[in-house]
Amino acid sequence: NCTEPQICEVCETVLELPKGHSYSDTVVDATCTQSGYTKHDCENCDHSYIDSYTDVLPHDYEGVETPATCTEMGFTTYTCRDCDAEYVSDYTDKLAHDYVETVTPATCTEFGFTTFDCARENQTVA
Repeated sequence: NCTEPQICEVCETVLELPKGHSYSDTVVDATCTQSGYTKHDCENCDHSYIDSYTDVLPHDYEGVETPATCTEMGFTTYTCRDCDAEYVSDYTDKLAHDYVETVTPATCTEFGFTTFDCARENQTVA
């Protein structure tokens, strides 16, 4: 085998010296969630080891903006293109309502009133 000599079972003479390990290498590239490394596997036995570690890569974020409305703040959602990690940032304030005034005149049986409808949202204030 790789580390022990071949010995005659009868006379215990060394028939062959150990051959040593013969490794094949597999390189595993780093990602944004895992370090990279090289794995060495012996082709003649089950021995293996890992070395040549590399650092985790930075996330590759793409931002999608959600604009502010009269009722909700705006923000940007950043999602990694490689692993779907995400975070929310870049908040913006709500917009002011853009009211349109509608006057309903009084009649002989009803009071008059004014309604304010927001042109941006479906909101009414009487």
